[in-house]
Amino acid sequence: MLATDTRPRKFSDVVGHEKNMKSFTKKASTLEFDFPDVMFLTGNTGSGKTTSAFIIASTINCKDPVMNEQGYYDPCGTCPSCQSVIKETFNKDIHFFRSSEMDKDAMVELDELAASTPMWGGRKQVIIIDEAQNLTKGSKGVALNLLEHKRKNCIFILCTMDASAFDKATISRGQVYDFKPLSSSEIIEAIAKQLDIIDPDEKLPFEPDALALLAQNSYGSARQALAYLERCIDSELYTVVDVEKELSFLSDAKAYKMVDKLLNKRADFFTDLATVKNVAFYNYAWAVLSNIKKELIVGELDQDNWKYKSSKKMINNPNFEALCKTFIDINRDCEYYFKDYIFDYHIGNFMYNKAPIVEVRKPATRMPRSN
Repeated sequence: MLATDTRPRKFSDVVGHEKNMKSFTKKASTLEFDFPDVMFLTGNTGSGKTTSAFIIASTINCKDPVMNEQGYYDPCGTCPSCQSVIKETFNKDIHFFRSSEMDKDAMVELDELAASTPMWGGRKQVIIIDEAQNLTKGSKGVALNLLEHKRKNCIFILCTMDASAFDKATISRGQVYDFKPLSSSEIIEAIAKQLDIIDPDEKLPFEPDALALLAQNSYGSARQALAYLERCIDSELYTVVDVEKELSFLSDAKAYKMVDKLLNKRADFFTDLATVKNVAFYNYAWAVLSNIKKELIVGELDQDNWKYKSSKKMINNPNFEALCKTFIDINRDCEYYFKDYIFDYHIGNFMYNKAPIVEVRKPATRMPRSN
């Protein structure tokens, strides 16, 4: 799989997250590798948390780290420790655990491991816990006791999608690094890097707009984008038309057109909707509706921009506020998971709803009093 086979192996290979990378490379500028004893890497799936944890572990325990032109050390990539990370087998001084494997007793056993001295040539014990938000309540309780002890020869790296899954006392024991979703331009850069590796002669006839479409539909996840790229290569999907048809993706232009049709309650909106996934349109439409005012402000600098023109037209539509409320209702009723039938129900109500007929009653005629 591309996302793992071509995973970045050095900090300079990571796309985006400049502030985090600057902090990490500063720690890697001396052979002491003074990384925090406890690190929380937080962010959505595919944002680079686990990859960064692997690079940190490789750098710390590399047998022959290489000083690069930027003034910090890179892992050599060839020593047994580096190879164990690349192959994800891990050596005896680098430990990788999935939260599903870590019950309360397993967490207790980590205390002895963390207290031990590296015995396999590493500088420190590096303990990585992936998807740490899924640790059981009992395991998290043990984690607090585990992380509050300072240890000279051990570093804990907890990768989690949700830092709020841990109480403030636990979070306060370490340094938190937030991995925000990547922008579309950053994901395109990540895709381009992978294509340079797997297709250096540019034999794959990808349309640039097709690659942009992959990025736009990856919701900030480089891993998801690379999974889509692999699917496109396997199925020979190189054009925007092919990608939209086979993967049910939405381009910016198509999303704006569909939102405009929805605002105007046109029946052919459902014809377009049949070509994409409901959840894809829902996410795109939310982005369109929520960014309209920003597009109008930015568009003042370039009023010929098609997004500015479309946004101005939409916000002046009498159904705009009602559609925004419809999407708020969908979000409320779906709660944690998107459900097609809830989406269909609310969109159907919006499309079918007519202006209510208000019966205006004439004031009663007062009868004159008889004398």
